[in-house]
Amino acid sequence: MTTSLWMKLLLGFVGAILLIFMLMWVEQQLGLQTTVVQDILVEPLKNFANDVMAGLGSPFVGLQTFFESILPDAMRPYAPILAMTLIVSMVLLTIIIVWKLVRRL
Repeated sequence: MTTSLWMKLLLGFVGAILLIFMLMWVEQQLGLQTTVVQDILVEPLKNFANDVMAGLGSPFVGLQTFFESILPDAMRPYAPILAMTLIVSMVLLTIIIVWKLVRRL
C-alpha cells in the first residue's frame, strides 16, 4: 500500500467516527427516545463476540459428537482431541495446497 492509500484509509476511518459523533449529537438535540446509533451500531454488535465464537466452535462440537458416537466407551474422553486434530490438520492441508498453488502462478 502506498502512503496515499494509507492516508485515504485513515481519513475515511476518522470521517466515519466523526459522522457517528455528529449523528449522536443531532439525536441528543432532538431528544429522540430510540436512536439510530443504538439501533444500527450498538444492538447488532452487542452479542457479536458470542455469535462469532459459536460459529467458529460449531465444527468442533459437531465432530466431537460424531466421534463420541463411534468411539468405544473407554475412548470417549478423547473425542475432543480427535476433533481438534482433524480440523487443524484440514486447515493446515488447505493452507499448504493454497500456498503451493500460489507459488506456481
